[in-house]
Amino acid sequence: MSVPDIERYRAHVAGINLPQALKDEMILIVWRMMQDEIDRAYGTSPVQQILHIEEEKRSKMDAEHAKFLLQSMKEKRAKRAPECGGPR
Repeated sequence: MSVPDIERYRAHVAGINLPQALKDEMILIVWRMMQDEIDRAYGTSPVQQILHIEEEKRSKMDAEHAKFLLQSMKEKRAKRAPECGGPR
């Protein structure tokens, strides 16, 4: 995460009756909030990245599960075919 040039923004909080340390903290808080909004807008927030990774894992598992089910169905059909007299 980037850090703002606090001097650049001090003029915006100059009229607030607080110690300078608290004004600097306010600048940092607003900066972090805006950075988070930008990260979410571009899909780069840590939460979005984790959700994307989890979705990829889920999709891969779903595909593997579908392959397993298809193979299982084929095996069941192959076992039943001789009982039914086989193909005609």
